[in-house]
Amino acid sequence: MFPAAGLLMNNTGQTQNVAVGYYYWEDSKWIRLSKFSNSTSAREAAVGAPIPAYTYSEAKALTTAPGDVFILKEPGQEGLFRNANTPLNPQDTLSPNGIRDTNGNIIASGTIMNVGGQRYMRVINDGIVNVKWFGAVGQSDATDDAPAIQRAINYAKFLVNRYGNVFNVATVLIPPGNFRIRKTLDLTKCKGIVIKGSGGGYMNSTLIGNTGGLMLDFTDSFASGCENLFILSIASEPNYSTIGAQFALGTTGNGVGCLLKNCFIVMADVPSANNGLGTIGIMNCRAEEFAVTDCRIQANIGCIFSYKNDLSDVSLAYTVSSSYATVVTGQGSMGVVNFIGQNSIVNYGKVQPALILNGTNSFNFHGYLSRISSTGGTNESAILVTGPVTYNLTINGTVESFAQLLRVKSPLINSTINGVVANQENAGSSFPAGTTRHPVIDLSQGGQLQGCKVNITFGNGPAEIGSRYLLYDNGQPNNPNYPTAIVSNSEIISPQWSDNNFVISTNLFSNTDNSVFRTAYPFKVESGISKQLFLNPVSAGTAGTPITATVARWRTTNNQNIGARAGVYSVTVEGIIKAGTYGSGAQAMARFRGTISMAQQYLGTKSTSQSTMTILDQTTTEPAYINIRGAILSLDVSDPNIYKINITPTVAGSGTGEPITITAVCEVSSDFIVKGAIMFP
Repeated sequence: MFPAAGLLMNNTGQTQNVAVGYYYWEDSKWIRLSKFSNSTSAREAAVGAPIPAYTYSEAKALTTAPGDVFILKEPGQEGLFRNANTPLNPQDTLSPNGIRDTNGNIIASGTIMNVGGQRYMRVINDGIVNVKWFGAVGQSDATDDAPAIQRAINYAKFLVNRYGNVFNVATVLIPPGNFRIRKTLDLTKCKGIVIKGSGGGYMNSTLIGNTGGLMLDFTDSFASGCENLFILSIASEPNYSTIGAQFALGTTGNGVGCLLKNCFIVMADVPSANNGLGTIGIMNCRAEEFAVTDCRIQANIGCIFSYKNDLSDVSLAYTVSSSYATVVTGQGSMGVVNFIGQNSIVNYGKVQPALILNGTNSFNFHGYLSRISSTGGTNESAILVTGPVTYNLTINGTVESFAQLLRVKSPLINSTINGVVANQENAGSSFPAGTTRHPVIDLSQGGQLQGCKVNITFGNGPAEIGSRYLLYDNGQPNNPNYPTAIVSNSEIISPQWSDNNFVISTNLFSNTDNSVFRTAYPFKVESGISKQLFLNPVSAGTAGTPITATVARWRTTNNQNIGARAGVYSVTVEGIIKAGTYGSGAQAMARFRGTISMAQQYLGTKSTSQSTMTILDQTTTEPAYINIRGAILSLDVSDPNIYKINITPTVAGSGTGEPITITAVCEVSSDFIVKGAIMFP
């Protein structure tokens, strides 16, 4: 593949016998412009007339035209210029300030030089437009670089729009420096325009925002975005910017395929900005097929993704709008978003979540979520999921400092949450009753998990868990004043979680079905039946002194309101009773199955049925020494919140000191209006 025609190269050191000097690509070969490393020297013989080279001041001082082409060697603005007295497009006309299109708009200002009475236009073969060509300074002083950068953006749009057969994309290059902007950069209605810094994304090419609002507006743009930029606003400066970048669906139907890559967005810490939202790193309203790769975002809210421009669903008085384009109103799709690579979102405090997802679908986040402090508000959630419904959400990341991983206020369907929770704050006092920490996932106000897989790991082990719920809902079951929180067809995995009393709040478990809880003591609920999935051998005394052993317990989820307390619990137990040890003179074993039920009337009065206990088979090596005769199954309902399943074995023989153990698997079914039994040892 050959280089683009007109490409200029400066070889600054002799390599592989290639001499130092300027080279120009023409007619399928490189042409050396100088025999003595002087760019103003003649080209090699047989090529034609020499290409002269000038500084900017030298070129402007010429009284005669330098010919068809000349080289500008001004540092930062180097390039090749061709005579442009003939417009590049027949529909365009020349003016003293540049090329004007048929509507009279200047579309090439900053790339035209008037030299020796002739107009010369910069030759751009790689689609890269340097903002310094248009007068940007980048010295972090009082200079407002926004007009110069905007001229570069406009010229990039011109290249793509007028010469799309040559330039499918164009890059607006921000060289190293600190470029102050006092007006929102208009990147609306772009197609294939990337504003790109030099080097890495941190403190190389920096945009300092003093716009009083938005810095980069990509509304109604297609396949456009930012790369290698440091986007900064400073609260101590006047008219500090409050939003880093905005992407939104516009009325022309564009707003697809945009991206941020290797960027640092650091907004000022101003919780009162944007009608109380605080500062925002990325605002996205229905701009789908959106990618964020290897970015760090720091603000009061890292990112907002919304299915409509009115954020009332999030209880926020804010409407997404643009000064340069029209944002589509009403509801629509907000999906196919990918955070790829090493991304991090860091909030300043407790004003808002780091990530707000309002009615999204096919959203994939990979990265790190944290906050700098636990002051300045009441929010405890790292991620807020709201809107009418959320489909196919995937979270893979670590959450630190936030007291809560996730708050869900609407149906979350067919989603996967893989979270590492570490170094969580425990600030505040509004904890659920009986706990001293915020729940990990809060489904209050209508949150639902349907067909979801949730896998939670705690970076600091049991100390991170403490006294808290894994899943929680603060609503009242069957109360029309509260939306119904639901868990269905889901799998909750947390092997470090050892206390099933707090794996899920009882009122939420009342609306849970066809779901598995894979804690240290796993259980599942299916069609109203809770089934123990763990084996927990318990001691039942000795052959000479058998005792009643509790083989399982469950936390009841009865509604305590009069009129909704009636129902029946039915218990099924299967297991093995063993007597003797490997080192003793004999071994005995019996396999059993038992059932028992408990009825409760609406006033709360309970009645326990007679149990049935069947020895399915039994064996012993020494019947006279040790022999299991049977067992009695019973329920202990003395505690209104926790019921116990008890088994008392009957053992005969002379080996009175031999130990007895019982290993059982229990099922509890319920037909209470508010049903459920949370199983634990």
